[in-house]
Amino acid sequence: MIPLKRKLMAARADLAEKMAAQARKRGSTLYAYTNEILEGVLGLEAERPFHEFVEFYRALELARTLGLVLAPPALWDRAGDMEEEAEKLGVNAALYIKNREENPQRSVEAFLRALIWNASIFSLQLEEYTARLEVVGQNIPDEQMEFFLSAAGGALSVLGYHETSRSTNSGLGIVHYSRESRQNRGEKQKTNR
Repeated sequence: MIPLKRKLMAARADLAEKMAAQARKRGSTLYAYTNEILEGVLGLEAERPFHEFVEFYRALELARTLGLVLAPPALWDRAGDMEEEAEKLGVNAALYIKNREENPQRSVEAFLRALIWNASIFSLQLEEYTARLEVVGQNIPDEQMEFFLSAAGGALSVLGYHETSRSTNSGLGIVHYSRESRQNRGEKQKTNR
């Protein structure tokens, strides 16, 4: 048997207290619980950064809360025109997130990433007045891509963005969005009165 060496590690007091409470709740020692967490995180880090796993899990939980289910790609062939429903889904998801969080952009991004979980590349760049969404996945049917891009458009509309251009082609989707400055929105509201 290999002798175990112990190492002193530091953590914020509030985190150490939470870990100790969680260990007691599970009927474990703080030592065993800490090792279990570290082994799990380090094992996941070999695949991807740990925060991506956390974001993906939260997005899947949100998807479950909203009543979404994972579906095999073959169902998309029979999906028909669901873009309007997809846009409503995106709007409802973003409103749900926006009402629960002070800074919803990161959670909206995680939700969209989970919605198109089979993409090999997912990139959403949100700037103050522009946004760019890029999705690539060779196994993504065109119908699923259109559904996803409509849902993304709905979600981003809640954050104030509107689509300015869209390019799709066999597993590739690139969309550009823009958002007016607060000053321009205020001037438009005055003009409309």
